[in-house]
Amino acid sequence: MGRARLFEWEDQPWLPRDLRDIVTDHLRFAFSAPGAVNMRETVADILEPPLRRSGSDTIVDVCSGGGGPLPAALPLLSARLGPLKATLTDLYPNTAAFGQLAKKSEGALAGETRSISAFDVPAELGRFQTLFTAFHHFKPEDAKRILADAASKGRTIVVIEPFKRRDFWIVTFGGFLRGLVLTPVVGELTLARLLWTYPIPISPFVVAWDGAVSCLRAYGAPEMEALGREAAPSYHWEAGERPIPGPLKLSITYLIGEPEAVTA
Repeated sequence: MGRARLFEWEDQPWLPRDLRDIVTDHLRFAFSAPGAVNMRETVADILEPPLRRSGSDTIVDVCSGGGGPLPAALPLLSARLGPLKATLTDLYPNTAAFGQLAKKSEGALAGETRSISAFDVPAELGRFQTLFTAFHHFKPEDAKRILADAASKGRTIVVIEPFKRRDFWIVTFGGFLRGLVLTPVVGELTLARLLWTYPIPISPFVVAWDGAVSCLRAYGAPEMEALGREAAPSYHWEAGERPIPGPLKLSITYLIGEPEAVTA
């Protein structure tokens, strides 16, 4: 099955903020829930070697949405590598979620309230960049722009995608059920969230649709590595899949891009 050209509601600039924040909060919750410990450990296993090689104690995360997986993985990485700090950024920053995460992390996390494009991430935000669950949103030429921007600033960049085309049905039905059942406990419960979810399940439909399309738009490891080599031939690129222990036989696809001097 080739990569599909479909739209996600979250990509639309006109999408109401309340509805957008529901989607991004669900994505963050999926990684921070007690049952996602194996996924968090797998993410940390992928990030630890390039983070160690970079020598950086600061991470800049782009396309963070409502926080994404990084807040859940950061304590694991800090336990392995020493205290780390991270800045969350997004083109449409979920400032409420960023504020809650910053407070909960006791200073380890900060949320950037400015709109930050993945095509031009300010150099002062750090030398180690992550991009979780968002690479599939971009067409190949735009994906290469993200990788080229990181390379032009001498950053290590790690792209992590939990979506695969073959996981379409699991993510579709699981996303709808999560959106229907868990919205009252995901993020701040407001009247707007209740109205988006009940009695007409608009937000569960959006969560399920975006999850399904994320799978169908996903890049495979060879495609990601090819994009990296085209975007920055002088960089060292590594792509692959890391299985997540568990009965569903899911895995994470990743791309690591590093300056040649770091890997020499």
